[in-house]
Amino acid sequence: YGTPSPTDNDWPTFCRSTHLEQAKKGISYFMPNKHIPWNVEHNSGNPTRSIPVLAVIKAVKKAEVRRQGRPSQAKRDLKRMEYKKTLKLFQEHRNNPRLCRTIPTMMKVHFHIIGRGDDITNLETVDLRLHNKFGDIALQLKVSWSKNVMEERQCPDQLLIGAGDPDFCVLASLASHLESKLGSSNTNRYL
Repeated sequence: YGTPSPTDNDWPTFCRSTHLEQAKKGISYFMPNKHIPWNVEHNSGNPTRSIPVLAVIKAVKKAEVRRQGRPSQAKRDLKRMEYKKTLKLFQEHRNNPRLCRTIPTMMKVHFHIIGRGDDITNLETVDLRLHNKFGDIALQLKVSWSKNVMEERQCPDQLLIGAGDPDFCVLASLASHLESKLGSSNTNRYL
Protein backbone atom coordinates (compact mmCIF):
# COMPACT_ATOMS: atom_id res chain seq x y z
CA TYR A 1 0.00 0.00 0.00
CA GLY A 2 2.94 2.32 0.55
CA THR A 3 1.76 3.22 4.04
CA PRO A 4 1.63 1.26 7.33
CA SER A 5 -1.97 2.37 7.94
CA PRO A 6 -3.83 2.20 4.60
CA THR A 7 -7.25 3.78 4.25
CA ASP A 8 -10.08 2.76 1.93
CA ASN A 9 -8.67 5.16 -0.68
CA ASP A 10 -5.23 3.46 -0.78
CA TRP A 11 -4.52 0.70 -3.30
CA PRO A 12 -2.01 -2.14 -2.97
CA THR A 13 0.46 -1.06 -5.65
CA PHE A 14 3.74 -2.44 -4.27
CA CYS A 15 3.12 -6.20 -4.41
CA ARG A 16 0.51 -8.77 -5.36
CA SER A 17 -1.37 -11.30 -3.24
CA THR A 18 0.79 -14.14 -4.57
CA HIS A 19 3.89 -12.38 -3.22
CA LEU A 20 2.25 -12.00 0.18
CA GLU A 21 1.13 -15.65 0.17
CA GLN A 22 4.65 -16.79 -0.72
CA ALA A 23 6.14 -14.69 2.09
CA LYS A 24 3.53 -16.06 4.50
CA LYS A 25 4.31 -19.61 3.38
CA GLY A 26 8.05 -19.01 3.78
CA ILE A 27 7.61 -17.76 7.34
CA SER A 28 5.13 -20.49 8.21
CA TYR A 29 7.55 -23.20 7.06
CA PHE A 30 9.96 -22.33 9.88
CA MET A 31 7.32 -22.08 12.61
CA PRO A 32 7.62 -24.97 15.11
CA ASN A 33 3.87 -24.99 15.77
CA LYS A 34 2.66 -23.96 12.34
CA HIS A 35 -0.73 -25.64 12.70
CA ILE A 36 -1.65 -23.69 15.85
CA PRO A 37 -3.63 -20.51 15.06
CA TRP A 38 -2.30 -17.17 16.23
CA ASN A 39 -3.41 -16.21 19.72
CA VAL A 40 -3.61 -12.40 20.02
CA GLU A 41 -3.81 -12.37 23.84
CA HIS A 42 -0.71 -14.51 24.41
CA ASN A 43 1.20 -13.60 21.24
CA SER A 44 1.74 -17.28 20.53
CA GLY A 45 1.09 -19.71 17.72
CA ASN A 46 1.65 -19.14 14.04
CA PRO A 47 1.41 -15.42 13.17
CA THR A 48 0.83 -16.22 9.51
CA ARG A 49 -2.53 -17.71 10.50
CA SER A 50 -3.69 -14.54 12.19
CA ILE A 51 -6.93 -12.94 11.04
CA PRO A 52 -5.38 -9.55 10.15
CA VAL A 53 -2.77 -11.20 7.90
CA LEU A 54 -5.43 -13.23 6.08
CA ALA A 55 -7.62 -10.11 5.80
CA VAL A 56 -4.82 -8.13 4.15
CA ILE A 57 -4.20 -10.88 1.60
CA LYS A 58 -7.93 -11.09 0.90
CA ALA A 59 -8.14 -7.30 0.42
CA VAL A 60 -5.15 -7.32 -1.95
CA LYS A 61 -6.76 -10.13 -4.01
CA LYS A 62 -10.00 -8.18 -4.20
CA ALA A 63 -8.13 -5.09 -5.40
CA GLU A 64 -6.34 -7.17 -8.07
CA VAL A 65 -9.66 -8.43 -9.42
CA ARG A 66 -10.88 -4.84 -9.65
CA ARG A 67 -7.63 -3.83 -11.37
CA GLN A 68 -6.77 -1.52 -8.47
CA GLY A 69 -3.72 -3.47 -7.36
CA ARG A 70 -0.31 -3.95 -8.83
CA PRO A 71 -0.52 -5.30 -12.40
CA SER A 72 0.64 -8.87 -12.89
CA GLN A 73 4.18 -9.37 -14.15
CA ALA A 74 3.77 -13.13 -14.45
CA LYS A 75 2.61 -13.31 -18.05
CA ARG A 76 1.30 -11.31 -20.91
CA ASP A 77 0.21 -12.00 -24.44
CA LEU A 78 2.95 -12.80 -26.90
CA LYS A 79 3.08 -10.02 -29.45
CA ARG A 80 3.04 -10.91 -33.15
CA MET A 81 6.34 -9.10 -33.79
CA GLU A 82 8.03 -10.99 -30.92
CA TYR A 83 6.82 -14.29 -32.36
CA LYS A 84 8.00 -13.37 -35.87
CA LYS A 85 11.40 -12.21 -34.59
CA THR A 86 11.90 -15.44 -32.65
CA LEU A 87 11.04 -17.48 -35.76
CA LYS A 88 13.41 -15.38 -37.86
CA LEU A 89 16.29 -15.82 -35.38
CA PHE A 90 15.95 -19.60 -35.56
CA GLN A 91 15.44 -19.71 -39.34
CA GLU A 92 18.65 -17.75 -39.95
CA HIS A 93 20.67 -20.81 -38.83
CA ARG A 94 20.53 -22.42 -42.30
CA ASN A 95 23.46 -24.76 -41.60
CA ASN A 96 21.69 -26.30 -38.60
CA PRO A 97 18.45 -28.14 -39.56
CA ARG A 98 17.33 -28.41 -35.95
CA LEU A 99 17.46 -24.65 -35.40
CA CYS A 100 16.34 -23.73 -38.91
CA ARG A 101 13.34 -26.07 -39.31
CA THR A 102 12.63 -28.23 -36.26
CA ILE A 103 12.28 -25.54 -33.58
CA PRO A 104 10.20 -23.17 -35.77
CA THR A 105 7.95 -26.12 -36.64
CA MET A 106 7.59 -26.95 -32.94
CA MET A 107 6.71 -23.32 -32.25
CA LYS A 108 4.01 -23.33 -34.95
CA VAL A 109 2.49 -26.62 -33.77
CA HIS A 110 2.65 -25.38 -30.17
CA PHE A 111 0.87 -22.16 -31.18
CA HIS A 112 -1.66 -23.98 -33.37
CA ILE A 113 -2.88 -26.49 -30.80
CA ILE A 114 -2.43 -24.13 -27.84
CA GLY A 115 -0.32 -26.79 -26.19
CA ARG A 116 2.41 -27.05 -23.60
CA GLY A 117 6.09 -27.80 -24.14
CA ASP A 118 5.61 -31.44 -23.09
CA ASP A 119 2.76 -31.82 -25.56
CA ILE A 120 5.01 -30.85 -28.45
CA THR A 121 8.32 -32.48 -27.52
CA ASN A 122 6.71 -35.89 -26.99
CA LEU A 123 4.78 -36.08 -30.27
CA GLU A 124 5.56 -39.21 -32.24
CA THR A 125 5.40 -39.54 -36.02
CA VAL A 126 2.49 -42.00 -35.68
CA ASP A 127 0.48 -39.26 -33.91
CA LEU A 128 0.28 -37.23 -37.15
CA ARG A 129 -2.03 -38.41 -39.96
CA LEU A 130 -4.43 -37.21 -42.64
CA HIS A 131 -7.77 -35.99 -41.41
CA ASN A 132 -10.48 -38.64 -41.91
CA LYS A 133 -12.89 -36.36 -43.73
CA PHE A 134 -10.81 -33.39 -44.91
CA GLY A 135 -7.53 -35.12 -45.80
CA ASP A 136 -6.85 -32.76 -48.69
CA ILE A 137 -6.73 -29.65 -46.47
CA ALA A 138 -6.15 -30.82 -42.89
CA LEU A 139 -4.18 -33.16 -40.67
CA GLN A 140 -5.04 -34.81 -37.35
CA LEU A 141 -2.73 -34.91 -34.39
CA LYS A 142 -3.15 -36.97 -31.24
CA VAL A 143 -1.67 -35.22 -28.21
CA SER A 144 -1.33 -38.00 -25.64
CA TRP A 145 1.03 -36.10 -23.33
CA SER A 146 -1.54 -33.49 -22.36
CA LYS A 147 -1.61 -33.02 -18.58
CA ASN A 148 -5.34 -33.79 -18.41
CA VAL A 149 -5.15 -37.12 -20.25
CA MET A 150 -5.30 -40.16 -17.98
CA GLU A 151 -6.78 -42.69 -20.45
CA GLU A 152 -6.41 -43.18 -24.22
CA ARG A 153 -10.05 -42.34 -24.87
CA GLN A 154 -9.52 -38.94 -23.20
CA CYS A 155 -7.08 -38.00 -25.93
CA PRO A 156 -9.07 -36.37 -28.73
CA ASP A 157 -7.52 -35.57 -32.09
CA GLN A 158 -6.39 -32.02 -32.73
CA LEU A 159 -7.15 -30.53 -36.12
CA LEU A 160 -4.29 -28.90 -38.02
CA ILE A 161 -5.35 -26.49 -40.77
CA GLY A 162 -3.03 -24.42 -42.94
CA ALA A 163 -2.84 -20.64 -42.82
CA GLY A 164 -2.31 -18.07 -45.51
CA ASP A 165 0.61 -16.66 -43.50
CA PRO A 166 3.99 -18.46 -43.55
CA ASP A 167 4.64 -17.39 -39.96
CA PHE A 168 1.61 -19.36 -38.79
CA CYS A 169 1.13 -22.10 -41.42
CA VAL A 170 1.66 -25.30 -39.51
CA LEU A 171 1.17 -27.49 -42.60
CA ALA A 172 3.90 -25.82 -44.66
CA SER A 173 6.26 -25.91 -41.69
CA LEU A 174 5.54 -29.60 -40.99
CA ALA A 175 6.05 -30.41 -44.69
CA SER A 176 9.47 -28.73 -44.70
CA HIS A 177 10.47 -30.36 -41.42
CA LEU A 178 9.31 -33.85 -42.42
CA GLU A 179 10.93 -33.64 -45.85
CA SER A 180 14.23 -32.81 -44.17
CA LYS A 181 13.79 -35.46 -41.48
CA LEU A 182 12.63 -38.27 -43.75
CA GLY A 183 15.29 -37.41 -46.35
CA SER A 184 18.01 -38.18 -43.84
CA SER A 185 18.66 -41.54 -42.23
CA ASN A 186 16.96 -40.37 -39.06
CA THR A 187 14.93 -43.19 -37.52
CA ASN A 188 13.86 -41.25 -34.45
CA ARG A 189 10.23 -42.02 -33.58
CA TYR A 190 9.51 -38.51 -32.37
CA LEU A 191 7.99 -36.00 -34.74
